[in-house]
Amino acid sequence: MTIEQIKEKLNSEDHNLRIEACEELIEYPDDAIDILIETFHDKNPLVRFQAAKSLSAIGDDSIKPLINALKDNDDTITQKYVILALKDIANTTVAEELINALDSTDFAIRKFAAKALGEMEVEEATDKIMELLTDEDWGVRTSATKALGDIRATKAIDAIKKARRAATGDKEFKKVANKALKKIDPKPKKGKKTTKKTESKKTTKKTTNKKTTKKTETKTATKKTTKKTETKTDTKKSNKKSETKDKPKKETKPKTKKTTKKSSKKTTTPRKTSKIDIKKRRILGRKKRLSTLKNRRK
Repeated sequence: MTIEQIKEKLNSEDHNLRIEACEELIEYPDDAIDILIETFHDKNPLVRFQAAKSLSAIGDDSIKPLINALKDNDDTITQKYVILALKDIANTTVAEELINALDSTDFAIRKFAAKALGEMEVEEATDKIMELLTDEDWGVRTSATKALGDIRATKAIDAIKKARRAATGDKEFKKVANKALKKIDPKPKKGKKTTKKTESKKTTKKTTNKKTTKKTETKTATKKTTKKTETKTDTKKSNKKSETKDKPKKETKPKTKKTTKKSSKKTTTPRKTSKIDIKKRRILGRKKRLSTLKNRRK
């Protein structure tokens, strides 16, 4: 497909055809760079995004035209996609140009440049990004804090904390600052505590396993002892049975005498005295006592 046919696709009302045209322009880098930069004005964001991807795929040849577009163009949308394309190239010259872009008078360029440098993890940009923590624009401050978190700049911790204290009542900025600080210093000390906890859990598991093994051993030992005692008792019972079988039977004596004795005992046993007899005896005893007392008085 020729460049003229690709240009016709770019003028199509179907955004899918325009996306295909941006992809096909990669094969014509000499003519495609200016066309793709102009495509940043497209109405559809997907077309603009594909244009930035195509420029980054072209590589080093598209760096200078993109930087010139970043400096000369006042449209924030084109500046955003220019920086996106430069970020994907990730060249040393790109990093230098983006660091210089942090001094721009336009807040959008400062914001997108800080974001791109953070995603590229350019440590050399730390000092310049730290200066943006006191920027007038809220978006620049937030993108700067995010960038410092992505770079994991330890020397920026105090500056981020100051900016967080200064943002009184700004909950969103404080959330961004807290996330950045966690990225920079994830606090490994807590991890050590957790490891200690896990080790203690492991030791407790080991002790429980030992206890269970001891219990099972004692159970098996008791079972063995009970089995031994049972076998001993069985052997004793069997020996006793054999002895009783071997011994001669005693001669049986007649039981007539015992029966006669029992019968005689039954006959000789006196009857029980009734309550009436006992009362009579008591009355007679009293009368005798009274009579003896009367005789003594006389």
